[in-house]
Amino acid sequence: MHGEVDPRSLTVMVADVLLWATSVDGALREAALSIGDAFPGHGVVAQLPDGAIAAANAAAGDLLGLTLDQLVGRTSMDPRWSAVSEQGIPLTGAEHPAMVTLATGQEVRAFLMGVVSPLIGRTRWIEIDSHPVRASGGAGLVGVVAVFTDATDSARGRAASDAQWNAYHLVVMNTTDVLLSTDPATHVEWASVASDRVLGWAPSDIVGRRLIDLIHPDDRADVSHALTPLGSAAGAADLEYRVERVGGGWRWLADAASTIVGNDLVVIGQIHALRDIESEMAVRLALAESEARYRLIAENAADVIVTLVDGVITWASPSVTRTLGFEPAECTGQRFESFLLPDERASTITPEDLQPSSGRHVGRFRVRTKEGTSRWVEVHTSPYVGSDDRAGSLVVTLHVIDERVAFENQLEDLAKRDGLTGAWNRNEGLSRLEAATRPERRAGQAVAVAYIDVDDFKTVNDTQGHRAGDDLLVSIVSRTQSRMRRGDALVRMGGDEFLLVLSGTQSLEEAVELLEQLRAVIAEPVPTGAGVVEATVSIGVTLVDDGEGVDACIARADAAMYRAKADGRNRVVAALP
Repeated sequence: MHGEVDPRSLTVMVADVLLWATSVDGALREAALSIGDAFPGHGVVAQLPDGAIAAANAAAGDLLGLTLDQLVGRTSMDPRWSAVSEQGIPLTGAEHPAMVTLATGQEVRAFLMGVVSPLIGRTRWIEIDSHPVRASGGAGLVGVVAVFTDATDSARGRAASDAQWNAYHLVVMNTTDVLLSTDPATHVEWASVASDRVLGWAPSDIVGRRLIDLIHPDDRADVSHALTPLGSAAGAADLEYRVERVGGGWRWLADAASTIVGNDLVVIGQIHALRDIESEMAVRLALAESEARYRLIAENAADVIVTLVDGVITWASPSVTRTLGFEPAECTGQRFESFLLPDERASTITPEDLQPSSGRHVGRFRVRTKEGTSRWVEVHTSPYVGSDDRAGSLVVTLHVIDERVAFENQLEDLAKRDGLTGAWNRNEGLSRLEAATRPERRAGQAVAVAYIDVDDFKTVNDTQGHRAGDDLLVSIVSRTQSRMRRGDALVRMGGDEFLLVLSGTQSLEEAVELLEQLRAVIAEPVPTGAGVVEATVSIGVTLVDDGEGVDACIARADAAMYRAKADGRNRVVAALP
């Protein structure tokens, strides 16, 4: 540990205090005070089993940038903590050394942690030893005592500060988002260089202006409440609005606004990540004009940014937790392709794509989440551009496109459907029949093909109108689909003729039995806009023979259907292969 503290002396001192202490919290207070007196200049904090701080010395408050009143009673899970690891990765409360000791019962030695506090004004690096405190006789953990010193100017502290700065600099200089910090009145205090690329404003042109004044007048009312959070912490907001460009005009931006709070939980400003969504808005507006039912792009999708060296993640942005469920520390050290679904690793992205020499790349694929699900993302990769020696690094941005993919899939599905009834159209139906009849897909089971024709359908159209005829066809499809099993397919061949593919049928007799039940259901009265319609169907059915083509089995089923009509209609006729 930094300084002259002997860890063995600390352990003995804590044990001695516990021998005569009358209570657990009293023991921890005495231990903290005794250690603080013995090692002046060292911060000492004693915490109860639930993590609550029971005592701290003055040096602890100075080093952490908090008053003693602010320390006592709080835990490492308190939102006022803001700490990073030696690698510059944000730490959760459970990752703090004292909480690790409470969870494991083991000492943590020489842990370097960066503490950020408005009272400090910069990241202070502290080196921490945390010691478990046990009851008399060593049975049962009753708390933890942490002892720490200022390591900011040590070799480790300077190296950690460099690593933290380089990580933040890497993101700020290479992300396509415009990053801004504002005070509670929305005055811009700092702007990233991307403001020039996206809006034409140099950072110096924006600093000092109010963000709300740069927003389109029609959008201000909708977002002003989220841009001026006063009082207690307001959390985060996902916004969309238009921002003024140099020389006139407006650009649509998506704003992931996060509140900055001080140690007293009072809002001191906001961080804004502004993403250019001009092209996305154009698509969404076009969809609205054409009365599309589904939006193409998910609103407020959070981008994930990672850096890679030889395909290994060296840093991940905190947004990976919100998007995929992983903590940043769980991603670092892992190969990027390990987050792809197994069936896409080889076909979607190659190791060469993950090298800086590959240049800019755009692609889409599915990535796994911590919960075991997957999300569609669009990936943008580009080599790191900076003034340091990180030429071997690659910056990768992942943008979630789940809704866009779903919309495209729905459009593709609609193109394969009959517009009136929703059954598969002829081309798609024949493709599905061909796939179902392949020997390798049948797995020892038979496939039945039924040809269905509505009896006297022309009479329905002539006497009750085409609207009634349409309603009848829709009802026949609905009733048929309600009787279908997994793997079956219903195809509208044209007019009032349908093809039903029954996969996994055991025999021709079983297929006939199922079709007799369907025939009876279809014959029930159908209410239409022109009144109640009663109609029957004639059905011909056959089994697909081994090695037989699609046209041959359809022709046999069609011939059987015509025999059903010739025999009096409203019946099922089977034909052997």
